[in-house]
Amino acid sequence: MLRGVGKMRDDEIPQSIKNPLSLKADYADPKLYGYASIFIGIIALIAGIFSMISFSVIPGGTISVMGAFLLIAGYIVVKRGE
Repeated sequence: MLRGVGKMRDDEIPQSIKNPLSLKADYADPKLYGYASIFIGIIALIAGIFSMISFSVIPGGTISVMGAFLLIAGYIVVKRGE
């Protein structure tokens, strides 16, 4: 007979597997994803401003707006994750 093969106890099963609609996933770290979004948002804002000055207003403005959304979304994720 195989040893070690048997039923798992309920306390060994992560909550995200027991209930797929649970708010906390095993791999989700709000601070990590929030700060990454803030970082990419800042880079997009800088690139958008540079693009508006150097090339054209419409593409640069679009990149700047997307960067601002990422920055705001990252801030919200970090604050709610605490």
